[in-house]
Amino acid sequence: MGVLAHYSNRPDLLDELTTVQHRLSTNAGKTDSERRSVASEAGQPSRPYRVTDRLTAQEIDALIACYQAGTSARDLAERYGLGQTTIKQLLRERKVRRKDQGNAA
Repeated sequence: MGVLAHYSNRPDLLDELTTVQHRLSTNAGKTDSERRSVASEAGQPSRPYRVTDRLTAQEIDALIACYQAGTSARDLAERYGLGQTTIKQLLRERKVRRKDQGNAA
């Protein structure tokens, strides 16, 4: 409760902190599957963070093929609705290189 006293002079922060405190006390003792995400509480659909949850294996294979054929990471990010960093990480994890890379003398 000392934290609430510290924020009591800032009503904008106090409301948010009270909401978080309520959510934490409501979720106490619940398993992960019983808890609701912040996004779902706000009425927004929760968004999976793992690429493998957002793309099928076939989509990942197609993404890799397009990259190897010369499509830029930026274009792939736009096409698949992912961040450019996520695309690059996916390619790096799978050790994907463009077909024309590595041939330089």
